[in-house]
Amino acid sequence: MAKHPPAKDQFLYLFSSSELIALYISMFYTAYNVNIYAAFIVFMIIMKTVALHPIKSAMNKTKFGIRPKKAFNCNMMNCGGKPASGGFPSGHMALLGLLSFIVYHLFKKYQNTNIVIVYIILIATTAIGRIFTYCHTPLQTFSGLIIGLLMGMIIYILDNIVEDYIPIYKRHKEEFYNDMDRITSNK
Repeated sequence: MAKHPPAKDQFLYLFSSSELIALYISMFYTAYNVNIYAAFIVFMIIMKTVALHPIKSAMNKTKFGIRPKKAFNCNMMNCGGKPASGGFPSGHMALLGLLSFIVYHLFKKYQNTNIVIVYIILIATTAIGRIFTYCHTPLQTFSGLIIGLLMGMIIYILDNIVEDYIPIYKRHKEEFYNDMDRITSNK
C-alpha cells in the first residue's frame, strides 16, 4: 500500500500546483464565457508541454536534466510516483513564464499592480514547492522560468499580430482582459 507523503511535503505540493490551477481556471473561463481568447490560453498551456517534451528528453541524458534523487510525484498532478521524464526545464515554471504575456498586458493596459504582486507570489511559491519537494534543482527551476518568459514574449508578439486580422479574437481578448482586471483590481 502506498504511503502518503509527510504533511510538509503535501503543503509544498500544493505550492507547486500552479500549472494545474492555471489550466483549470482557463478551461472554466473558456467554457463559461465561450471565449476564443481563453481557449487560446488553454491551447498555449497544452502546447507548452508538447514543446518542452523534446527538450526534456534530450536533457534527461545530461547531468542538468536528471531530477534530484528524492524526486517523487513530480508530474502536473503531483502524483504518479517516480518521474518518467527529465527535470530540465521545470514545466511548472515554464508555464508561469509563459503566462507573463497576460500579466504584462494587464499591467500595460490597466496599470494593474495587484496582478503583478500575485504573479510574483505564484512564481516564488511554485519555485519553493518544486525545489523543496525535490522535483527540480534550482537551476532546472530557474531555467524553466526563463524558457517560459521567452515563450511568453513570442506569444505576446504573435498575439498582437493575430488581433489585427481577426476581429472576434480581438473582441474576446478585450473581454478577457476586462474581466481579469475587474477580478484582480481594487476598483
